[in-house]
Amino acid sequence: MTTLAAIQGDGWVVMGCDSRSSDEDGRPMQMATHKIVENNGILIAGAGAGRGSNIMQFGWKAPKPTASQDLDVFMTQTFIPAMRQTFIDAGYDMKEMAMLLRTIRSFLSVFVELFILFLRITLGTVIHVVSTTLALVAQLLLELWQHLVSTMYKMHHKLKG
Repeated sequence: MTTLAAIQGDGWVVMGCDSRSSDEDGRPMQMATHKIVENNGILIAGAGAGRGSNIMQFGWKAPKPTASQDLDVFMTQTFIPAMRQTFIDAGYDMKEMAMLLRTIRSFLSVFVELFILFLRITLGTVIHVVSTTLALVAQLLLELWQHLVSTMYKMHHKLKG
């Protein structure tokens, strides 16, 4: 999990972040680049897969707002579309990946639900079969015990008589 923090004042900004990264299995690893980079005078912070941050740092030149531009409008109409197009051109289309991940997550969710249902049915059947089998085994053991006791009783009386 990435931690990013920023404080902005009049004409200045301070940004900070952690430096930890991990591979697909959660093992810590060294990062070749930083999570916060400067691109064309703009500080950009990245989290998640390092590929996106690498593209933002090395794969494009960030558009720069003019002094008279509203920053919200600039980010919405210029910066984000330019960044997204750069991602698409680099084969890193986050919308398609997000849709794919949502599809995979939905599939896995349905799969897990079906698997749990299968286990409940199977275990329910197994528990029923096991309990029925245990009842039969208990009945057989009881009958065997009764037969053994009866046989021992008869042998005892034969020896005695």
